[in-house]
Amino acid sequence: MAFVSATDDNIYYANPAVFSDLLFLQQQGVNFVIPDVPKKEPHFDFLSWEKADKYPADVLLYDERVESYFTKNRDNYPTLANLPAVRAGQLTAWNPETPSAWSLFAPAVSELADTLSRCRAGIVA
Repeated sequence: MAFVSATDDNIYYANPAVFSDLLFLQQQGVNFVIPDVPKKEPHFDFLSWEKADKYPADVLLYDERVESYFTKNRDNYPTLANLPAVRAGQLTAWNPETPSAWSLFAPAVSELADTLSRCRAGIVA
């Protein structure tokens, strides 16, 4: 799995070790792609859309704040279509603004767990 965000020029692969919500998910057994990140900017590997396939993943969690890149405007980014998760239809929105209370975070994690339980593993060769 990979968490991604985007702009018109770039796709960003998140380093789960520096985001509390992703780190929590990783500690619960979610296997994230670990991108090559600069030491001075350890949050993301910033890639041009032409290099979107650098990190193949079974599932893409995408930043719901910029969801149009991964939903209605996906055809504008043809390299995105080549990603295994996209070909398999295994994309799901995630809000990276971690709620400040367990009572708010727990339903989001529960919904994600339900979504992931329907995903197929092993689609990346």
